[in-house]
Amino acid sequence: MTWMTISETARKVPTTNGRPVGAATIWRWCTRGCRGVKLEHARFGRRIAISEEALERFAAELAQAWAEEPTPPTPPAPRKAKPRTAAQREKAIAAAEARLKARGCMSAE
Repeated sequence: MTWMTISETARKVPTTNGRPVGAATIWRWCTRGCRGVKLEHARFGRRIAISEEALERFAAELAQAWAEEPTPPTPPAPRKAKPRTAAQREKAIAAAEARLKARGCMSAE
């Protein structure tokens, strides 16, 4: 069994942008997981080690979790609010001014 440190593991994970995955991401996969799948690791004193086999299992389980996850439903298009009438607008302005006067934020004119 071949053991790797967190930073070595980060360099082994393929990415789309060519930069290595951050060590914090590997640690998060070990502690919290991703999509319900945790990366198996061993602790040797203060050191964390991950085996190549554990990384391969994590990748396979994560691919399975992605495949099984249903696609979220498309949210409905937001409805456009009807424009207020002039009377509704004046009423809202009067109510807001009354609240401001009650709080002392607006001088009584």
